[in-house]
Amino acid sequence: MKSIYRYTEILLLLLLVMGLSGCSDDDDIGRSYSEYEDAVIGEWYPAIEYNDYYQERYTFEFGKDGSYWVMSSAATIDGFDYDIGYGTYSLNGKTLKESFTMNNTLYSGDYEIRSIGKYVMHLFLRSNYLEETDYRIVETVHIKVGESDKAFINDPDFVPENFFSDDKRVVEVDNAGNFLAKRQGTAYILVRSSLGTAVIRVVVEADTYVDDFIAYMDEPISKATNAYGNLFGEEPFEDTDLIRRNYYLIDDKVQQVIFIYNQNGIVERVHMKLRELSDFDKVMDVFYKKYQYEAEQGDLHYFSTTKSARKVSISVGETSGDIECYYEDSNDPFLIIDNVVRRIANMSASEAFSYIGQPITEQDIMNQYKFIPITSSVFDYMAIHFDPNTDEISKITVLTNPDITWNDLDIWYSKHYILTGYDGADDLRYYCFVPKMGIQLEKHENIYYVNYYMSN
Repeated sequence: MKSIYRYTEILLLLLLVMGLSGCSDDDDIGRSYSEYEDAVIGEWYPAIEYNDYYQERYTFEFGKDGSYWVMSSAATIDGFDYDIGYGTYSLNGKTLKESFTMNNTLYSGDYEIRSIGKYVMHLFLRSNYLEETDYRIVETVHIKVGESDKAFINDPDFVPENFFSDDKRVVEVDNAGNFLAKRQGTAYILVRSSLGTAVIRVVVEADTYVDDFIAYMDEPISKATNAYGNLFGEEPFEDTDLIRRNYYLIDDKVQQVIFIYNQNGIVERVHMKLRELSDFDKVMDVFYKKYQYEAEQGDLHYFSTTKSARKVSISVGETSGDIECYYEDSNDPFLIIDNVVRRIANMSASEAFSYIGQPITEQDIMNQYKFIPITSSVFDYMAIHFDPNTDEISKITVLTNPDITWNDLDIWYSKHYILTGYDGADDLRYYCFVPKMGIQLEKHENIYYVNYYMSN
């Protein structure tokens, strides 16, 4: 981590300088206090260079009330840094002074405004005799992963000459200003013209925190390389033959993503670390809406989804901010039936029977259930109970074959779900399944029932 801290010292020095190259001094808008005050108000972006070995970004804002805000973000192979500072600024003619606290340290700067225009500002840092340039952030665009849009400056005098994305891994832009959202995060598009350079912030959002990371599971690690670049470190994953590839990011939500892949180069697991969980309830709302809820143990929350018809288990750490995604054994006969039940649990009865290729007969409607043979080493039949009037499923039951013991069921379901109760005779077990369902294991002579109950 030493390199990132040394680099952060340089970054903070640049924060006091604020910027890079820019426009001519002829762009001065005036000399009075009010003219400069109106001109500096808003968000600014210094153009930052980076390559495959480091990334950096910072932005800052002058508020109408004299408030000052600055964000610093940097990442290397060895670590990351993400800080936000708050403070104040003052103007006296061309003299601009600001001070802010970042990471419990007070910083201040004394500048001369050499020139300032609609989009570009030149500052001279008196203490270091350095002159730099900042670009105005004119708009923030929100877009979802996979969507595209066009960079546009709402100014008839602004004729774009070229476009540049400061993070092509998040947003890619062509020479005409058309941009594509590749993965969640934030990128800044610099739009250059004869009037100067304007900046558009593009916030790329995913439906969840993990969707575009899960997309790389069961895929070659080369796809992750194409998307995230060469800014990574690698090491063996624990005591296995798997390899752990670690990326530190400058994203707003996720500060770290780890792809764990096998000797054939196929990604098997993905781990993420959220940058901050200021409102964990909102994070959980996203997971409850998108994924199947499994259980909670302490501050760990368990969910599941599917990828390529395989079950993906997800754990979310409330305290740590760690998210882990991994496959369960797709050849597990218990899990195969479990996944089928998951799929049809949220369907209507007619949709469920259509899904499994079993038409409903008049006799099924009279019985209000339908028996379906199963080809499995564990189960022989499935029974779907439904209300013909509402077309709603009330219960799904799977019956074991004679070779399966009560202990077999007890071990598997206790491993995958939280035991919520049992009766004194020890012939019933109750488990938490998903918010709308619960599981009951029931003994019946030498055959056992696994009942998935729908709840209101």
